Amino acid sequence: MTDMPKVPEAWSTLTLPCAAWHFSYDEHYAPDIAFDQGSPRWVLVHGLCLYAGDKALKGTVADHLLKQWNSSNEQFLSALDELGGRHIILRGAEDAVEVYHDAAGMRSVYSSREFNTVSSHAHLINVLHPHRERKESEGARALTHSWDHTKYVGIEPLLPNHRLRLPDWTVDRYFPRTTNAYAGWGLEAKLDRFQRLWSNQLARLSELDSSLVMSITGGADSRTSLALSADYLEEIEFFTYTARKIPGSKRSESMALDRELVEQLKRFVSFKHRYFESENRDTDTIRELEPLLKANSTQQHSRWLVAFYAAAFPGEGHIHLRGNGYEIGRAYWGLTEDNDTLASLKNLYMQITKGDQGYVSPEDRRAYYDQGVRKWGYDGERHGYHVRDLAYWEIRCGRWLSEILNETDLAFQTLVPINVRALLDISLSMTLQERQESFIFWELINRSMPVLNFPGKNDVRNLYEQMRDERLSHEGRHTAADTAKLSATLEVRGPVGPVLELDAVGNELSLPSYRFTPHTTASRAFLAPTSMLPQTLTFVVDAPYCNLRAVGQFQFEVHLDGRPVASWDGAAFKRPVHVTVDDLTRETAVSIVIRSLSNQQGKSSWESASQAFIRAISFTTSPPSARERRPAVWTDAPK
Repeated sequence: MTDMPKVPEAWSTLTLPCAAWHFSYDEHYAPDIAFDQGSPRWVLVHGLCLYAGDKALKGTVADHLLKQWNSSNEQFLSALDELGGRHIILRGAEDAVEVYHDAAGMRSVYSSREFNTVSSHAHLINVLHPHRERKESEGARALTHSWDHTKYVGIEPLLPNHRLRLPDWTVDRYFPRTTNAYAGWGLEAKLDRFQRLWSNQLARLSELDSSLVMSITGGADSRTSLALSADYLEEIEFFTYTARKIPGSKRSESMALDRELVEQLKRFVSFKHRYFESENRDTDTIRELEPLLKANSTQQHSRWLVAFYAAAFPGEGHIHLRGNGYEIGRAYWGLTEDNDTLASLKNLYMQITKGDQGYVSPEDRRAYYDQGVRKWGYDGERHGYHVRDLAYWEIRCGRWLSEILNETDLAFQTLVPINVRALLDISLSMTLQERQESFIFWELINRSMPVLNFPGKNDVRNLYEQMRDERLSHEGRHTAADTAKLSATLEVRGPVGPVLELDAVGNELSLPSYRFTPHTTASRAFLAPTSMLPQTLTFVVDAPYCNLRAVGQFQFEVHLDGRPVASWDGAAFKRPVHVTVDDLTRETAVSIVIRSLSNQQGKSSWESASQAFIRAISFTTSPPSARERRPAVWTDAPK
């Protein structure tokens, strides 16, 4: 900031060697600043900043960054890729300053051009320099999903992978600069590099005078963090928040499931652990903290937990290790090979900001989207990075997750270990299918602490029990008699492209994940009856998957001569569907079909969801008729 406003009394202020800019900070967290004796260049690092690279640093991180900058601008930017933590970095000379933050922008950065102020919190700027609150007609309902809207008109965030230049107040993208550096690496080399960067970061973290705590659930993310932190388990205190199971409450059921799975993990790995139970929340403390929470964060996410944190970990010096960020590498937000386009991004953006629908005109919403594409460099060279990957990284993590961490700052500092651009880059270098199946994270667990792949992830059954149940389920549905009445080929046909003929498995039917795109079908044909007389065909479609959230994603159909004559949703109910085809002649082709109604390409879980078994296939002679009748199809599928 150029003009000195009134900052909190406990803060300190230093004058930067750059056009009368000043830097104010909490006295508990002094900045690291390096000056170049031979030039006006300087670098300032503030916050938790951990070097994850392999070389031993001579001096501080600020010294390292200044040295790299003096070598070249590219080396400075590459040095940022090996930094973890949650921090802000300034670099400047006599007449200009550039503002950077950590890889996923978990240290939020806000600015007000009108008042020449940059801050870690939007509310802090507004306290020092009041701004007008944003109206609903100006996009107030989808703030943390938008490009750069905040509660206050004129206060804007900085998105990850971008820098803010002062005093001209421009932003520009500095990543990606080239194609993914790890794209051509083999799997073992990627895993080696990932583990080394992670371990280097934790080794430097353990050298600090801090107490480490880690939240752990029954999911894959905290399982991965636990495995990769195996060498430091004695230094970390673990906790899980949970709740009593309330029938019909998905949230309480999920939290209760976490408890069951954490107890399974504790049988395999010894670690210091406690539970925070939702029913024992401290309402008085929550009430006392509420004004501070409102001042710290623009987003709410289980604020009742902050009271637990503050009571369990009092005083300064605690650092919370969180298992966020893995989702950047998991190809979220419906990513496919085909939707790496600005048109696709526009559809996505309108969806994630739908809170503004009905309050902001469609024309203004589209204009704001177009403006953001230009401002944040989405219309430039992306060097092979998928546009939806960048949007998830920069908007979802940079805007939403950063505010969640601002919320928990009242209790402790936070470190997200995967928040190193090189680590995120490695996860993004995997194939689309590998990313959707979390392959690299399973492999990292297998390398670091393989026993942790045995307990179920979000499933109380362990790996053996899941495999056993799957085998028994298949054995009960496979019959040689049924298989003999079906063609040995699975035909996969899309709206465009070649028709695939694959070897079918027994009497199964499923849609391959790599072709799970809208209106692609997979079909099994019934072999024609041997009798010349009209026949009645009966069979059962046994599809065990049922999930009401998946309704409308795929459906089963019965086809006569390639024409659909009956259909039902693939996820709406669990019981088998009985089908009857009357007055069937040898000349009529009958097939059972799965049709995709959505894009789930590359997701093996959807291939499993579409799996069905065609059972109890029977041909019987139809009663004689005086006249020829067309085949008729009947099913007992619910409407």
